[in-house]
Amino acid sequence: MTQTSTLRTLEKPKVSIIEPTKPFIVGGMPSPSGKRRVAAYARVSTEQDEQQSSYEAQLRYYATYIHSNPDWEFVNVYSDEGISGISRKHRNGFNQMVADAKAGKIDLILTKSISRFARNTVDALTVTRELKSCGVEVQFEKESLSSFDGKAELVFTMMSSIAQEESRSISENVRWGHQRRMEQGETQLAFSRFLGYDKGKNGEWVINEKEAKVVREIYDQFLSGKTIASIAARLTEKGIPTPGGKDIWRTQTVNSILQNEKYKGDALLQKTYVADFLTKEVKKNTGERKQIYVKDHHPAIIAPDVFDLVQVELERRSKHRLQLSNNSPFTTKIICGDCGSSYGHKVHHGKDVWYCNRKYKNAEKCQSPMFHQEELESLFCQALGQELALVAAGKGPKTLSPDEEAKLAQKLLRARDKAEETLKVEMEDFRQRQSYLPEEESDAGIEHLTDLKNRLRVANEAVVANAARREKQKRFTKATDGLTTDSVSYSDDLFTMTVELVNVKKVGANDWSEGCLLEFQFTNGQTVEVRR
Repeated sequence: MTQTSTLRTLEKPKVSIIEPTKPFIVGGMPSPSGKRRVAAYARVSTEQDEQQSSYEAQLRYYATYIHSNPDWEFVNVYSDEGISGISRKHRNGFNQMVADAKAGKIDLILTKSISRFARNTVDALTVTRELKSCGVEVQFEKESLSSFDGKAELVFTMMSSIAQEESRSISENVRWGHQRRMEQGETQLAFSRFLGYDKGKNGEWVINEKEAKVVREIYDQFLSGKTIASIAARLTEKGIPTPGGKDIWRTQTVNSILQNEKYKGDALLQKTYVADFLTKEVKKNTGERKQIYVKDHHPAIIAPDVFDLVQVELERRSKHRLQLSNNSPFTTKIICGDCGSSYGHKVHHGKDVWYCNRKYKNAEKCQSPMFHQEELESLFCQALGQELALVAAGKGPKTLSPDEEAKLAQKLLRARDKAEETLKVEMEDFRQRQSYLPEEESDAGIEHLTDLKNRLRVANEAVVANAARREKQKRFTKATDGLTTDSVSYSDDLFTMTVELVNVKKVGANDWSEGCLLEFQFTNGQTVEVRR
């Protein structure tokens, strides 16, 4: 039986349209009025008078413009004044606007131009995409551009990139100008946040005597043996405001004042630099950028010799960082002759005693002796009395005349300047030739420059050490003025100003059984030994 197949013609599908039952809402929650909720964004990058006028004009314009449209509901005019558009970090008005838009409070954002909205391409694209995904449109008046336009993203990317490149160019120009001013010895200082100086009528640095008194007190307290922590606590207790106007002093603030060369009248320029013009990240300059040192730039609050002595003392204390919570002048100054460690303060049977900090820490116990506080004070008075007797008999340290001191200082300065100039010339020559040098010669050149850097460091240390020596001798003379062998009595200040170090030494060659000697190294350069 033959079967026949019937050819069926496919019928056209039937399409039914289901009409919406709710109105389409752009953005988040619908406005109760049914109108489109509109906000605007305005920004100026500086607080100069002409920009201030533009800023106020933008605010008035957008408020009037939005209110004049009967189909719009005014939300707000968000704004940032005197803020760069490169980063969103500090743009509080901008960030609040974005948050409100994401929360469904805004349907449309009006802004003058892409550059007013953002100069950072990544930020601009990211934000407009985020807003678009929430149904929020951004209209740019100058470019006649809407983020809802199908071609908008390409145009927007190009325009934002141009704005970003403009910011980079401006940043480079500003940095170039700043560099040229530094090379002329010009400095910039936030006087309102810097203790000791005010800005004069012509931009000059004028000493603020009230604040300078605080600076001098900090230096004097430090050289009198006080720790940085105790100095900070003392300033806080006295109710003296910090350079930033705060009530509480931190150790970092005191430490910064003790190390700032501006207080001796000099200025080191470009201590920090902006690493990225987009993020405005500021980094400490550890050799990445050129620095300029300007000597005798302004009136000094601290004498150069005193400043240099403080740097020497800071270096000495840094080697004993863990012990600096103790305010005793003996801290870090008494050295064990057995292991080379310093003595520390302890309480033994209710008595203040001092013994080597490593006495009980090593497998083989340190054999250096323990001293009671009163005994150390007595031995100090005995040693200082002997030194004063030597000075009175004409057997004190050799002193240089003012002319001899000046010649020695100039000699050391010339040696340092020569080392600095040699390094500068050799480094520039090496940079020009390095790319053409074989690896061996390049390595040898780097080694040679390292050697020159070390020579400069040694020459500079010699200058500082000589200045510190002069100041130590002055302080010794001042502290002992009027004292005689029989009139010496212990005080913390007298010990601090006269004693450099105390070495605890064996009397015998092999052990401590024969007793010990205390070798007092005085700040006038002489040494006296007393036997326990």
